[in-house]
Amino acid sequence: MFFGDVSPHGREGPAWFDSTWEAYQYVFERQVPTQGWFVTDYSVIDPAIEHDAGVPTIARAVSADSFLEVGEVSYVADSQVIGAMGRDLIGFGQQDDAESFQRTYGGSVITHEAVTPEVIGLLGR
Repeated sequence: MFFGDVSPHGREGPAWFDSTWEAYQYVFERQVPTQGWFVTDYSVIDPAIEHDAGVPTIARAVSADSFLEVGEVSYVADSQVIGAMGRDLIGFGQQDDAESFQRTYGGSVITHEAVTPEVIGLLGR
């Protein structure tokens, strides 16, 4: 996440978040304008679902080619899959990939515009 005239935590460069819900929470709580905001696009990488004590978990990706601008993804919200920081928004650049993931792991398919503080409040626990 890149900011205009605001530096997150007093440092230069972008802010990195371990989960998508944390990035949204940061923006909602601090009301900061963003200049560029990118999230993992699981349409271009293998979601690598593993099971930890029976709970499906997804690995985060940090390579530059695995990111897509926040408004260009469809999210699966509140699925059975746990992210790095708990329940998360799992982004897909291709709508059909999001729908396939949702059919397998549950949750709802939503857009960036549909992510509200209330949606974020249900995640990350």
